[in-house]
Amino acid sequence: MSSAKVKAYAQALFAIAQAEGAADAISNELYAVARAYESSDELRNVLGDATIPSERRLQVVEQLLGARANRATVQIVSMIVASGQVRELPAVFDEVIALSSAGNDHILLKYAAQLHSLKTNSHVWLLLLAKQPARQ
Repeated sequence: MSSAKVKAYAQALFAIAQAEGAADAISNELYAVARAYESSDELRNVLGDATIPSERRLQVVEQLLGARANRATVQIVSMIVASGQVRELPAVFDEVIALSSAGNDHILLKYAAQLHSLKTNSHVWLLLLAKQPARQ
């Protein structure tokens, strides 16, 4: 995906997050998903394997994030997976985070520090999301 296309996707996704009134929360969740995707061979293989039916890959997204993440986050991740652009997930989500962090550098630094201190094994961020209470 070209840089321009990554930016276009990110701007559209950020607009969705803003429309939901939860840009910071959704950006934080997308950050967690991007890092988990980057650090887990298993997750990359499952979500990126075109031989696995799309419905099954979307079930994996739902099982991992489900009621623990903002519904818009689940839908955004699902859209990227269903579109066949999953390899671009970290680049797109990092661009969303950059848009969200404009003026919120302290939030980005907080999550960068947490990432460094946890040394990011494959499922740490998804476990953090899993510990959040289910959203009503």
